[in-house]
Amino acid sequence: MATADKSLTALAMPLVASFTFRFLFTLVDLIYAAQIKEQVPYGVAAIGLFIPLQSLFIAIWVGLSAGFTATISQAFGRRDQARVTALKRAMAWLLVALVPLMQVFAAWVWYDAQHLDIQPELRRDYLTYALILVCSMPFSGFLSIYPDSIVKAHHDTVTTMKAGLLSTVTNLLLNTVFVFTFDWGIAGIAWATVLSRYAGFGYAAARTRTLERIRLAEWTPTPHAWVRTPLADILALAVPGGMAFGLVFLEEWVIRKLLTTQPQPHLLLASYAVYGRFAALATMPAIATAVAVLPYAARRVAEGRNAEVRAQLLHTTLRIALLVLAIGISIGWLFARPLVTTLALKQTETAGTAVETYLTLVPFAALATLPFLILRPVFEAVGQPRIGAVVAMVKSLLLVIPLTVLGCTLAPALATDPLFSLLVGNILALAAVSTLVALLCRRLLTDAPPTGAGSHPSGTDEGVRPRGVAQGPAAPPSGGATPDPDGS
Repeated sequence: MATADKSLTALAMPLVASFTFRFLFTLVDLIYAAQIKEQVPYGVAAIGLFIPLQSLFIAIWVGLSAGFTATISQAFGRRDQARVTALKRAMAWLLVALVPLMQVFAAWVWYDAQHLDIQPELRRDYLTYALILVCSMPFSGFLSIYPDSIVKAHHDTVTTMKAGLLSTVTNLLLNTVFVFTFDWGIAGIAWATVLSRYAGFGYAAARTRTLERIRLAEWTPTPHAWVRTPLADILALAVPGGMAFGLVFLEEWVIRKLLTTQPQPHLLLASYAVYGRFAALATMPAIATAVAVLPYAARRVAEGRNAEVRAQLLHTTLRIALLVLAIGISIGWLFARPLVTTLALKQTETAGTAVETYLTLVPFAALATLPFLILRPVFEAVGQPRIGAVVAMVKSLLLVIPLTVLGCTLAPALATDPLFSLLVGNILALAAVSTLVALLCRRLLTDAPPTGAGSHPSGTDEGVRPRGVAQGPAAPPSGGATPDPDGS
């Protein structure tokens, strides 16, 4: 079946597997941190402190990947080899620019840690873990954006899935050696994460060379004039693409501040690390599906097939909801006790609340955020990216952060511990923003006219329209010859 004819579910499923494999990076870290022989789980708490920084890295990764994948797909669609070369060069310079930026950021992380009211042992483990990952990120995590985006532009989502699986298996092996054989503790966990990323990078890079060699052998290059420079074109999609995840960094930062001001912050942070990782695991299918929504919806909306888009979004959302619910119930209700036992936190309580109690909220959190995650790309697909940006700001600034703070503040009055009430407030905020997004998308897909087959995913074809020449056959709205099933 041609890519353009696939259903949304068919496009999403390879990405669901890929994103889940890649996310197991952080879950493996958490499991091994719990095995470090310490009476207090400082290693797990250190990973909890690192969660906001992880959200920031995801924002950068998603944004740059979205910009590079979409723009190089457009160049592929127009068979413009000069543009492809220029985009590759611009992306390489962006990756180089991240090296000094991350080193400056590492200095800020060290400075900020000195002002946290936490135990010296927790500060030690947090700085060890955070500084290794922050300083190495441009050389490992961000580096993988380059081959990963190119294979996605070739519609090769299977390679993305295999690269994620390879990195996760390598991470598991290196963690075993570094923690149990070399006894490197939290430093070994961080180095295992860094080095294992090269396994997936190497596989994707090798596949990229093969795909590009085939493409060049089959192509007859056709040069075009472009309105924007390659760098501006990448950033035009990278900034809004990473904005939603950048605001998640702010949300997580507020939660971290709230928890570090409570009694026994190391126990609260360790518990939040466990909850946060497993809640994120449950939402991975929704996050992966969202990546497929933009190219799928953009093409069909441009063709005036809004009813088909509505039907596919409904059916796919329901299917993914069942998968998310199955994962969430397994984590939070069926296997919470053995999971907590594996993480060496069974005897740890925070203000009288067992850690496994927090995990009972995982199914609710995953379902509450699912419509927002899956439907948010529809705004770009119908040419209304500003609505998506406004919704992201409403989510973080008017709903999630205020209700999270309110929940923590009301904990004494509700006779609950601060983390439990904080999480309940967070879930209510996510449910509210998901309802808002669902209503907006229903209206847009009912009323929105076709955006035109030549429109850019951002709602304008400014970045791809030839200057001074006749407008040729329009590029698909996903930026390539057919919708890119793995492009953001």
